[in-house]
Amino acid sequence: MDQVRDDGRRAVQLNGPTQVPLPWLTFEVALYSLILLAGLAVRLAALGRWPLQESEANTALAAWRTLRGSTWRPLEYVPLLYDAHLVLFGLTRASDAAARLLPALVGSGLIFLPYFARDILGHKGALAAALLLAFAPTWVYFSRQAEGSILTAAASALLLLALYRYLASKRVRDLRLGIMALALGLTAGPGIYTTVFAMLVFGLILWWRSRGQEQPLNLRGLLADLARREHLLWGGGLFLFFASGFLVNLGGIGASVELLGRWAGGLAPGAGGLPWWAYPRMLLDYELLTVALAIVGAVNGLRRRETLDVFLIFWVGLALVLAIALGHREPLWLTDVLLPLVILAARGLERLWDALVPGSALVDGLIFLLAGLAVAVGFVRLFAYLQTGQSVYLDHALVTWGLLLVAWVVYLFWGERLSALRVGAALLLALMICRSVRLTTAVAYQTARDPREGLTYRPASVQLRDLEALVASLSSRQIGDPLWMDIDYERSLEPWAAWYLRDYPRARAVASVGAQPQATALLTWARSREERPAGYMGQRFRWQEVFDEGELSSRERLRWLIYREPVGMARASAEVQLWVRPPMQ
Repeated sequence: MDQVRDDGRRAVQLNGPTQVPLPWLTFEVALYSLILLAGLAVRLAALGRWPLQESEANTALAAWRTLRGSTWRPLEYVPLLYDAHLVLFGLTRASDAAARLLPALVGSGLIFLPYFARDILGHKGALAAALLLAFAPTWVYFSRQAEGSILTAAASALLLLALYRYLASKRVRDLRLGIMALALGLTAGPGIYTTVFAMLVFGLILWWRSRGQEQPLNLRGLLADLARREHLLWGGGLFLFFASGFLVNLGGIGASVELLGRWAGGLAPGAGGLPWWAYPRMLLDYELLTVALAIVGAVNGLRRRETLDVFLIFWVGLALVLAIALGHREPLWLTDVLLPLVILAARGLERLWDALVPGSALVDGLIFLLAGLAVAVGFVRLFAYLQTGQSVYLDHALVTWGLLLVAWVVYLFWGERLSALRVGAALLLALMICRSVRLTTAVAYQTARDPREGLTYRPASVQLRDLEALVASLSSRQIGDPLWMDIDYERSLEPWAAWYLRDYPRARAVASVGAQPQATALLTWARSREERPAGYMGQRFRWQEVFDEGELSSRERLRWLIYREPVGMARASAEVQLWVRPPMQ
C-alpha cells in the first residue's frame, strides 16, 4: 500500500503542477462580465428608436457628408464621435442606431472599470459602482445618445484611476495611460475640462498647504514627468490623430480646441435658459440612490480625512457651483458631478456594509420581510388611489406607512438599535433601487423624447418618425420608388432635415421656398394658410416640444412619478410642414 502511495506522489511530481484552465476567469470576473453584458443589452436594445437631437444630428451629418466628399462641418460637433461615424457609416450604413453605437459601447465598457479599482473602492464598493454605471438612469440615457457626455466621463474615470496609480507607484505606464485618456477626452466633449479644472485646482491647494511640511507635494516633479518628450509625443500624437478624423479632417483640431470655448461659454449664468434649481432637481429626481450613498461616503471620508474622499467632495462641490451659481445647468453637464458621486457612493456602500452587515441574524431578515410587506400593502393602496381618485385609499396608504415608521422608531430606541438600522437601511435601499430601475426603463424605452423628462432638454418630437414614414410612402406612390422623390427643404431646417433626407439623392437645401416651387414635395417651417405654396397640400408635424407644468394636482404628479403617464399638456415649440403636389397636377 505504501509503495502505491509513493508511486502516486512520484507521478504527480513528474507531471508537474496541475494546470487550471482559464485561471483569470474567477467568480468575480464572471460576475462583472454578466453585469457588463446586461448593461450592454440595455443600451443596445432599440438603440435607433428615438429621433436624433440637434447635437447628435450635427456630428452624424458631418461624418455622412464627409464620406460623400463634402467639406461641410457644423459650428459645433464632437470630433471623437465624428471619427467613429466615419468608420461605422463606411462599413455599414448611416443610421440613428449606428450614430449611437460608440457611446453605447463606451458606456458598457465603463461598467468594468471599477473591477480594476477594487483596492480603492473595496470589493463590494466596486461591485456597487459597476451596478450603478450599468443601470442608473442617467448613465443609461447618455449611453444611448450620440453626444460626448459618456465619452468624457469614461476618459475622466480612466484619467483619475491612472493618476491615482501613478502617484502611488510612480510607474511610467500609469502616467502614459493617463495621458492617453486625457488626449482622447480633449476630443470627446467639453465635460473633460471640468475634470481637469478640478484636478488642477485641488493639486494647487494641496501643494500650497504642504509647503511648510517636511515632505511637500512634489508638484514640480509631476509636471516635469508630464512634459517629458515621449509623453508629449504620445499625448500630442493621439490628440492630433483623433481630432483630425484620422488625418482626413484637419478642421477637427480646431473643433476640439473649440470644446474649451463651449465649456467656458456655458459658464455664463443663464446660458442654457434653465433656472438654478434645475441641476440639483435632476440629480435628486434621477440619481437619488447615488446621492444617498455618496453622502454616506462623504461623511465617512471627512471623518477619516482621506485625501481621495476630500478630492471627490471638492470635485462634486466645484461641479455644483458651476451648475447652480453659473451656467452649466443643462443635462449634458450631469456626468461632471455624477462620476465623483458614483465613486463616493461606492466607498459609502463599502463603509455601510462593514458597519451594519456583520453581526446580522435571521431575525433581521424576517423583520425586513415584514416591513417590506407593509410597504407593499401601502403601495397597493396608493395605486388604487391613482386609478380611482378616491382619497380613502390614499389615507389607508399613509396610515400604513405611518404605523410602520412608528414601529421602526420604537424598535430603534427600545429594541435592537443595530438591527433597526440594518432593516431601515435595507428597506430604503430597496425602494431607491426600484425607483432607479423604473426611471431607467422609462428614459431608455418609454419617455426618452417626452418634454416632461428633465433629462430630455429641448427634445426632438417623436413625430419626426411619422414624417420619415410619410415621405417614404409618398415617394413610393407618386414616383414608384421610396427614395427617388424630389424634395426641396429650407436650409434653416438643417441638420435634422438634411440627416433624415440623406438617402434621397434628389433632396436639396434651398434658402427659402419661393412662390412658384417646382419640386414634388417641400419641407418648410409651419406656415399660415395665406403663406402656403400654390398648388400644394400640407401636413404639420411637431419638430420640438416643451412642457409647462402649470397647475398639476398631487394625483397627477404622482401618476407621472410612478407610472410615467403623461400629465398636463405638451405643446409644440417648433413645427414643420410637409407640402406635396397632388398627382393629378
